[in-house]
Amino acid sequence: MAEKKKPTEFTPGLFGFDVPVDGKSSDRPSKKHKPRADHENPMVLAYGRHPDLSLRCKDCDLLYFKQFSKKYFKCTYRRNTGGPATDHRKHWPACTKLEAYDEKKLHRII
Repeated sequence: MAEKKKPTEFTPGLFGFDVPVDGKSSDRPSKKHKPRADHENPMVLAYGRHPDLSLRCKDCDLLYFKQFSKKYFKCTYRRNTGGPATDHRKHWPACTKLEAYDEKKLHRII
């Protein structure tokens, strides 16, 4: 026989919303577990991972950034929309399009 689930007890909360007594949110998904799109490098998905697994996008000469109140890194091979969808992460694994980064030359600023 299946175990019966104990009914959730609610108490009136702020703005008239009922809050469960145990303090957990009722039927809303947790924001902690929201899937994030920036976990995978789109360049690796398109062109494959660089054979040297220790290399990152910060080691590539094709990485540049736009300077506003913060730095927004972009990749030369990706389309630039000027929004967060095309932001590139420096810590992402490098793709096969990697060009060696010259330490004497700084990243381009657009």
